[in-house]
Parts: sequence; structure tokens; C-alpha cells
Amino acid sequence: MNPKHMSEFTQSYRDAYLCAENAAKTENINSIHMIYGIIRCGKGISSKVLKDFGLNQTKVKKYFPIHIPLNSLNRAIVDHSMRLADNMGDELAAPEHMLFSLLSEGTDAYNMLIDMKVDPEKVKSELLRLMNTEE
Repeated sequence: MNPKHMSEFTQSYRDAYLCAENAAKTENINSIHMIYGIIRCGKGISSKVLKDFGLNQTKVKKYFPIHIPLNSLNRAIVDHSMRLADNMGDELAAPEHMLFSLLSEGTDAYNMLIDMKVDPEKVKSELLRLMNTEE
């Protein structure tokens, strides 16, 4: 993540992203690593929603061999997270915005959930419901 943009994210977003980088052991993280980072940091609504749907570090880590360097996708996810935060009226992007971005159809994270028999659309609906109740 570009340090000049760090001020545009909550601390929990930055923590989740750094957990993902540490899990990947490189800056070439993919969406699976980002899901892992959200769960591992265990902060906020996004982590709760993923755990409520039965995801945990061990289950997600099984998908690490899929590792494909996706720096341009990482940038797109970060940019999309910032746009979502802005569109939702939030000052900073949080892990919840990251999770919405990760669960776009066709991403590795979306496909991982399908493979785990978890409906990504239900995850997004629950995430949105919890975000709206926290206001």
C-alpha cells in the first residue's frame, strides 16, 4: 500500500492489509491473503461477518497455494475500497469496504467462498446490515 494514502484508511484497515502482506511473505498479495488478514486481525464488522459464516484462519490458509501476484488487482481493491467509503459517506476506508471490494464476482476471494459453500452475496448482505446498525 502506498504510504501517501495511509491517512485515507482506518487503523484496522491498515492492520488487516499488513496482516495480509505478512501472510503472503511478500508485497505480492492476492485477495485470499486479504481475507486472511481481515480474519487474523479480528477487528470490526468484517471479521465478525466472515467468522459468523464459518471462515477462520486455518480454512482460508488452505487456499494460499493459489498465490498469484496481483499487484494491479491489489491497487484496484484499495482504490475501490476508498470509492466505496466515499459513496457510503464514510471519511476513511475500513476493512468492511475492503471486504465488499474483495467479494466482487470473479475474484479469488469470491471463488474461495463459493468453494467453501458460503454465499458471497449473503456475506455482503450481512455485512451491510451490520454496518447500518452500527451508525
